[in-house]
Formats: sequence, structure tokens, C-alpha cells
Amino acid sequence: MLIYTNLTDAYLTDIKTTEQTIFHQVTMPDGRIQNDLNRTLSAEELLRRYGEGERNFQDKILHRVDLSGADLRDIDLSRSRLSYVNFSCACLENVGLGFAIFSDFRNARFSRDEDWLGVWFFYCDLRNANLAGVDMSYSQFIRSNFLGAKNCLSGGIQGDLFFYQTTWSDGEFIPGPINATEYWRGEIREGEF
Repeated sequence: MLIYTNLTDAYLTDIKTTEQTIFHQVTMPDGRIQNDLNRTLSAEELLRRYGEGERNFQDKILHRVDLSGADLRDIDLSRSRLSYVNFSCACLENVGLGFAIFSDFRNARFSRDEDWLGVWFFYCDLRNANLAGVDMSYSQFIRSNFLGAKNCLSGGIQGDLFFYQTTWSDGEFIPGPINATEYWRGEIREGEF
């Protein structure tokens, strides 16, 4: 994934891309701008299509999109790239997520029986989010903030989590890099992980 990247004069040999490679506002070595316009959505476009009943938004790009307060129940954003997206106070019940960077999930509401299996959160703000029932197994949290988040780990954990410089819901700073099982080894109750 390359977003707002300048490759002018870059020496790119033996670089392989596939249909899954995402380019958004990328200046290529020859000076042309590469975009995946069929994958990039504005807030207006996403909300219009969602309002018409579409729920599958896999492999999309949301960049600098404001969806604060939106009701997006059952939307599938798995394998999507979310950068600088504002989901604050949004209803995100039964939502599939992919890769989020510098995104705002403050006070967002997630639902029971939701899986974040393998979701990546880089520099994300999850303060005061309600995570009731979310299974965060195999997810990675890098420099993210869960301060005040409610019901963390209430969905159980079927696999490990990875933390790096993340603030947990009780204010504990987890310097990492470390997996949750190793970090909380002495404090994990039977069946919690």
C-alpha cells in the first residue's frame, strides 16, 4: 500500500505488484500520478452506497474521511486501508475491519460477537470505545490508545495479540514489542487467552 508517496527518481527494479497493491496519489518515477480510483471512496460515496443497501466494502481505501457519528452496522471493511478516518461516536456493530492508521475510534460502539482477527491498528485512538464482545485475536496494536475503553477482552481471546507502545484501557503503558500472553503471563486467568 502506497498513499501520498513520491517515487520521483526512485530506482525500482524487481518490484512486483499485484491487483491487491494499492496506489493512492502516488507519484511514480516517471512523474505520472498513480491512483486506484475504483478503490478510493469519499465519505459521501460510502454513505450513499451504504444507504442503498451495499455492505461489502472490502479492499477499499478511505483516506481523510469523516464518518463521525455514522451508523455503519454490518459494513465489511475487511482488507480495506483506513488512514486518517474519523469514526468517533460511530456505531460499528458487526463490522469487519482491515488495516487502520492514524484513525479515530473514540467513543465508537462495537458489538458482541465481533471478530477483529488479524486487524492492524497503527497510531489509532480507541479511547472510551465500547468493545463489548470483540475478539481481538491475532491483532496488532502499535502506538494506539485504549484509555477508558470499555469491555476490553470481554469477547475472549482465541489467539495472541501484539502490542507496541500502546496505552491500555486502565492507563497502563505497554512498551512492547510484546505479545499479550507474554506480557500478562502472571495475571491471565484460566481460559482468558
